[in-house]
Order: sequence, then C-alpha cells, then structure tokens
Amino acid sequence: MKKFLGFFCFCAMIFASCSLDDGNSKGKITFSIDKNALSSQQNRSVTTSGVNTDEKRTLEIQLKGDFEESATVEISNGAVVSFDDIPVGSEIYAEAYLSRESATQKTEYYMKGKSSTVKIKSGENSIFLKMHGRTYGSLNANGGSFKEINLDEKNYYAYNSINGTVRFGGFQIPLASELGLTREDYTFMGWATKSGGNVVYADGEEIYSETDLTLYAVWSQANYKYTIIFDANGGKFNDGSTTKKIGADTTDDLNAKLTNIYNEILKYSEEDDYETSKYADYIPTRSEYDLKGISTSKNGNTLEVENLYNYIIQIIFTNSVTVYAVWDDD
Repeated sequence: MKKFLGFFCFCAMIFASCSLDDGNSKGKITFSIDKNALSSQQNRSVTTSGVNTDEKRTLEIQLKGDFEESATVEISNGAVVSFDDIPVGSEIYAEAYLSRESATQKTEYYMKGKSSTVKIKSGENSIFLKMHGRTYGSLNANGGSFKEINLDEKNYYAYNSINGTVRFGGFQIPLASELGLTREDYTFMGWATKSGGNVVYADGEEIYSETDLTLYAVWSQANYKYTIIFDANGGKFNDGSTTKKIGADTTDDLNAKLTNIYNEILKYSEEDDYETSKYADYIPTRSEYDLKGISTSKNGNTLEVENLYNYIIQIIFTNSVTVYAVWDDD
C-alpha cells in the first residue's frame, strides 16, 4: 500500500435513532452503520468481508457534551452500539473511530467521524456521523526545525522526517509540541498553505482533505524586554529581510545569544564546508561580498566579541541597540 502517494477516503453515514422512556425522562440512542449508503468498495472498508480473516475491525463511539459515555463493538457485516439512560434535554455530540488490527499489525485507526450537537427531546431523535479517512501531507518547518517527534498513534497512522519536512497521515495537524517544532527568537503561529502566507490552520486543528497537502509553519518574532537590531548592511537574510531582531529578557541571556550568533558568523566566514545550525536565520549573504563579522557602525571594522558586549551593555538604558554586518569585497 502506498501510504503517502495516494489518498483514500469515503463518507459513511452512521445513523442513530433515539427512543424516549417518558416515565424516567431518559432517552436511548442506537448507532448503526447503514451499509446501503456505501458502495461495494466502501463496504469492504468497514466490514470484514473481502479482507484477511485474521484482521479484526472495531467501531468505537464516544458521546460527549452533557452526557459522556463510550462503547466499542467489533464489526462483522455491520455494527450496532447503544447508549441507554440519556437524560432528556441533554445536548450531546458523538465522535467515532474505525480501527483494524491483525496478528502481525498493531491497531491502526483508519477512519474518524464526528456528529453535530443535538438536544435529546421527547419523541424520535436522530443523529449521524460522517466518517472520513486520514489526510496526507507534508509539514515544512519554514525556517524552524523538528526535534523529538512523538505523535499520538490514535490520530496519526504514520510519519517520517525528510530534509526538514515531516510527512504524515492523520485526522488532524500534529501539535507543534508533538513535532518538537522550534525556531530561535520566534513564536509559532500556525500553518499556511504557502511559504510567506497567512495562517490558515491552527496548531492541532482537525483537517480533512481529499488531496495531498503541503503546509508551512508561520512564525512571528518573539517580544523581549531587550532587543538588538542586526542590520544586514547591504545584504539580506535567508527570508529576504534586511534586519533581524535578537532578543532576550535579561542582558546576560542577550549577551549569550549574541555571542553564539557572532561565533556562528565567524565559523561561516572561515569554513568552506559550513553546516547549517539553528542560527542560520541570523547569517546574511551579499552578492560578491564575504561576510567578515559584526560592527557597531555601518562602516566600522569587525569587533572582538568582548568589545561587542561592552557596547550592548548600554541596552539597559535604551532597551534596543543596532549592530551591522561587516563585508569584504575582495
């Protein structure tokens, strides 16, 4: 099966009827899969017919809202799940998962559904779940990086990390915390459908798409008590900007951060086989010029890091200072 090259989805109607016990003001809801609403190919996706006999498929339904309860039933040629003693007037909705497992394969949650909210009332009530498969896509850190990826197996079937992107198949966009998604001096805002675009999907938002998606992290520079403005001084940073903010809430943290960036610039200027680090956002480039260091003036010489710290200490009084890239056109 091509896990990431194809997309399989269908919408199944799981109907529920509600009967009322007037004497106790309680209701009952029974969920069942309506096989007549599905094509033969879709039937094979929700029943054991046409699949390996050792593969077990189950339907799990959870009632949520004013009344919470869950039940799981194994699917054969259909599935029925009943909930009793639901108080009349309760506002509830339902979520469901279809899963499959075999002796050689761990449980795979391959379909998910959710109903609208309904209010249990006297007489007949109805509710249905629209089921859909996983959405497949790629997540681009867009200047950030992924570390210690740990995705919830119920919402994600598979993922892999390739060249700064994460491929996934799931029912929602992975949380940034599950991806270990970070970017120095930036706050993650959400996901865009193009690089440089605005937020379209929130962190962890449920998602359903019939086509493969590519999403890009959207970042906002963090707000700090103290900031240094790093001016590319004729050059540009990797996102096309000409200035970068370097921030921290204490002067010691700011000095440590600037020292790391300063040393990274020296490393970049001296090594032919430079490897990108988390400070790559702070290394400007300029056509036909070599980056040599940092100065406190536009036309100044490269300073030693100790002298740079003596300069930025004045940030205590101004909250912000500016440093400049130094270039060599030899």
